[in-house]
Amino acid sequence: MKKFRVFMLAALSILLLSSIVACGTTKVSGEEKTYSNAAKTFSVQLPAEDKGSWKVNKDATDDVLDLSDKKDTINIQIQCLPKNEAQYIATDLDSYEQYAMINTLEDLLSSMKLKDTKIDTPDFITKTDAQSITLEDGDNTVKGIVVFMESDSSYYTYLIMAVDKTYDANEDVLLSSIMSLKELMPCNTFAAS
Repeated sequence: MKKFRVFMLAALSILLLSSIVACGTTKVSGEEKTYSNAAKTFSVQLPAEDKGSWKVNKDATDDVLDLSDKKDTINIQIQCLPKNEAQYIATDLDSYEQYAMINTLEDLLSSMKLKDTKIDTPDFITKTDAQSITLEDGDNTVKGIVVFMESDSSYYTYLIMAVDKTYDANEDVLLSSIMSLKELMPCNTFAAS
């Protein structure tokens, strides 16, 4: 979880710097392409015009998928935590979310405005809690959503952050990526092997 926090803080820094130099908006378009974490336990689909449309952070841990668009104005991070590995920190989605908010996301989200929101999720997800996020830093604004999800075998944290105009221009596409989340094999299956 600590490595996940480091990746998220780095992504936020990149987004804030990108918002300073970005002019106009980035429009996400193209054919749907599938991206998965290194452990191949889950995948998502995003429109991509070419192979370079989305950069996968190869330094992310096996349980994390960290994607940025080629202009670094959008960042998507998804983490899958097997319930058997979370048994000492979480007994249900509420306790997992509380743990993540305090131990993983606190530095990142403490300066953001959070607002409860409703979100559609894939059928294999049994429980969800979502919050829209906004961070204003002078003239620069980052928007996004953080979604905590529970399946039969795992907990997921799904974080989307983007420069405000880019988020607004692509909100439907970015949120539909959440619906494209597929559990390829339960995270605990990978962890046990």
